[in-house]
Amino acid sequence: MNAALELRPQFIVDAKGRKKAVVIPFDAYEKLMEDLADLAAAAEGRCGAAPRGRTQGFAPTK
Repeated sequence: MNAALELRPQFIVDAKGRKKAVVIPFDAYEKLMEDLADLAAAAEGRCGAAPRGRTQGFAPTK
């Protein structure tokens, strides 16, 4: 099933009917935030991003 349909979003609109905000169940919000954090962590690892002043490398093997 389509994940967007499972969210059952409700929209808050302005006086002209333009969407201004969305309301989703809290558990769906928490799941989205977890997924976003996982994606960000994966992207940092894939891009080799390291904090400023530090380098990433591999430990020497024997």
